Amino acid sequence: MTVKSKRGRRRYIVFEVGTEVDKTLLTRATFRPGHHIKVISCDGGFAVVRCSPADTCWVSEAVASSFPGSEPLRTSGTLKSLRDRYSSLKKERRPPRNADKGLH
Repeated sequence: MTVKSKRGRRRYIVFEVGTEVDKTLLTRATFRPGHHIKVISCDGGFAVVRCSPADTCWVSEAVASSFPGSEPLRTSGTLKSLRDRYSSLKKERRPPRNADKGLH
């Protein structure tokens, strides 16, 4: 039995939201008891929300009704494909560790 068959598959939805929307407001708007919905990021007018495939319609409607003018742009099964498509969602790379601070 694979992990996905136990916990289910996940979907990532990219939303275009206003710049006044932050992660806390979006988390409150998409809260639903008994469902695993998580705001991955919310910055620069874009937000990424992770949910189950059954909750994608509900999450899209909840965000649209809570934040007028926001709209879902794309839904994907992987976060990597969304970050490749929307460059503003890419994480900043961590600076390399200094050689003198490493373990010896």
